[in-house]
Amino acid sequence: MLQLHITSLNQTFVFSLTKISGYVFEMSNEDRISLRDVLQDERYLQGWWDPRADTYALWEQYDIKLGSVIDISLVEVASCKE
Repeated sequence: MLQLHITSLNQTFVFSLTKISGYVFEMSNEDRISLRDVLQDERYLQGWWDPRADTYALWEQYDIKLGSVIDISLVEVASCKE
């Protein structure tokens, strides 16, 4: 499962990659921007929770190298007070 929230649209999308395969990454909108483009673009800051396995899977299965990623789990740990 891939969950994607686009703040500027205030919408969240959930994809089951086992059901729709890698085709979802190639579909584009009317501006010819695909999900692959968004995921790989450094201009879009992406918050992922512990992205290690997801990053590996996207690279190995779909040849997608994520752009600007922040690991929210590490941010949460760093913000905890002792």
